Amino acid sequence: MTRFMRKLQDLARIERTLWVQRGVSLRHKIQFAVSRLLLLAGGKSVLWLGRWMKSDNRLGLLLLPEYIDEAVSLVALAQITSADIVVDVGANIGQFTTAIYHVAGCRVVSIEANPEIVSILRRNVGAMSGITVVQAAVGARSEERTHYSVRGKSAQGSFLKGRAVENLAGGVEEKSISVVRLADVMAGVGLGDAPVKCIKIDTEGTEEDVLAGCDGLKIATLQIEIDTREAGQRQRIEDHVAMLLGRTPSVFVSPDLGSGDVVNVVFV
Repeated sequence: MTRFMRKLQDLARIERTLWVQRGVSLRHKIQFAVSRLLLLAGGKSVLWLGRWMKSDNRLGLLLLPEYIDEAVSLVALAQITSADIVVDVGANIGQFTTAIYHVAGCRVVSIEANPEIVSILRRNVGAMSGITVVQAAVGARSEERTHYSVRGKSAQGSFLKGRAVENLAGGVEEKSISVVRLADVMAGVGLGDAPVKCIKIDTEGTEEDVLAGCDGLKIATLQIEIDTREAGQRQRIEDHVAMLLGRTPSVFVSPDLGSGDVVNVVFV
């Protein structure tokens, strides 16, 4: 009953979020609200910001309006402009990628590890000229690792089995995926020496590994998902971020979407 009530509260919050947003037109709000009926009928797509967004976990599509608020907040904190580069590590189906592109009009490098989800991500961003999609698993070093996901809900995949199946039911799928450093990914798309205004890292538990592969990048700010249940993780991440930035950053914390155990921390 507690989980059911929490879901009702989440849905009510998302509904309020949709209708008070200033950066989304009334037409797009109505299109999204109406197309949600398709989800109730078993569909896996909604009409969001003028394009169809698809997922293999339809409930995740309900959260799309909240990514606009996340993007608006990050743009204000990091002072992101249309001339800047933002890197989305753990892009999933493109929720944050499309939101930050909509809000700031900046160039986005959108990186997702799971090949099955990358195909959905590419479809969701379509021909948006400012977005570069890269299928890559990002970590501390080049290696092969086992990736876990739940069949039909693979958008929650992780290299940590516990995070991949958390709160999900279904058959677990395993696949071997090549891991590379983020610095190498950026070099591969011709941006190895380019200043990066912000790197957003949400990799279901391997955020520290991603940071370890950022050496050499010119980074201004970072937004990192941190699991508050893991003792010492936040301090380790803060120490590593300070080393990458070459200074002690200002820190801003907000709850992650749909989770009371995870927070998004912005280092400016």
